[in-house]
Amino acid sequence: MNFLELFNLNTLYFGNSLKQWFIALGMVVTVQTILLVIRSVTSKALITLSRKTSTDWDDFLTGLVCNTRTFFLLAFAFYIGTLPLEFSGNIQNLVNKIPFLALIVQVSLWGNDTIRFTLKKYLEAKSSNLAQTVIGPLEVIAKSLLFGILFLLILDNFGVDITALITGLGIGGVAVALAAQSMLGDLFAAIAIIIDQPFVVGDFIVSGEYMGTVEYIGMKTTRLRSLSGELLVFSNSDLIQSRLKNYRNMYERRILFTIGVTYDTPEEKLEKIADWLKNIIEAQENIRFDRSHFARFGDSALIYEAVYFVLDRELIVYMDIHHQINLEITRKLRSEGVEFAFPTQTLHLVNQEPVASGT
Repeated sequence: MNFLELFNLNTLYFGNSLKQWFIALGMVVTVQTILLVIRSVTSKALITLSRKTSTDWDDFLTGLVCNTRTFFLLAFAFYIGTLPLEFSGNIQNLVNKIPFLALIVQVSLWGNDTIRFTLKKYLEAKSSNLAQTVIGPLEVIAKSLLFGILFLLILDNFGVDITALITGLGIGGVAVALAAQSMLGDLFAAIAIIIDQPFVVGDFIVSGEYMGTVEYIGMKTTRLRSLSGELLVFSNSDLIQSRLKNYRNMYERRILFTIGVTYDTPEEKLEKIADWLKNIIEAQENIRFDRSHFARFGDSALIYEAVYFVLDRELIVYMDIHHQINLEITRKLRSEGVEFAFPTQTLHLVNQEPVASGT
């Protein structure tokens, strides 16, 4: 083949004339240019719109458009450009699969952004702690499902019998489930924690003799930071099956305390002690007084009982208030000459005449 025949528009290359190849190339370049211009114009318009609004949805759409990869546009333009061309069966199948594979990759990127944004919006509407708690595990589950479906679509497009594969995965899944019951139990417990929300990151909870602040909720374990500083690690299934105390929704603390005074306290003082307790408690800030009474007779003390509410759930606030109340009670009773009772026993000896022995 001479030089002129090499560039003759009617010369055939892979079953298509050079003219057809030039037309296909022109179509690819034209379509690609149009798609790039559309992406650029749309991105700029959405960015301008997002700056004028306070919602996140326009930011999400802007991110999707900007995350549309150039290779996907090129694959689409390549497919459009090859429509006028004719190929043999195997080559035609390959040409048809290229845009499909590019679409799968692009859909995975869009799906990844959509999952992250949807979970974030849904969970932020509830609470920031909740979002921190569950967005990680839910994102892993949702992405696994998405990528699993896309992977099966790719195999199906390449002629793999996915029916047999799905059946095999089902049988294998049963075997794995039987071999990893403990791990799967913790996994489903994590899902239950996510859905039912008995606690979230940042909550202070008590489980049996253990207590601490939730730092992390994973797919298998939940970690608490105890008051003494060490890290407590629980399996999720153990926490779900146990009784928990959660102080997140405790907006106030109910405090009941008692004091005991001696039995020899004068009656006029006994009548005033309840009022003294009331006045001392009501003098504190951030509390609500409930009651104070002469409650009962103890073994070695007359027992007074008082109840009040601290209008704050923080432990340190309660301790500071009760500390001050105890000091004021001590000062008041000492100034009035009333003594605190402490455990005592009085032994009464009966003097009896000795009994004379018989003679």
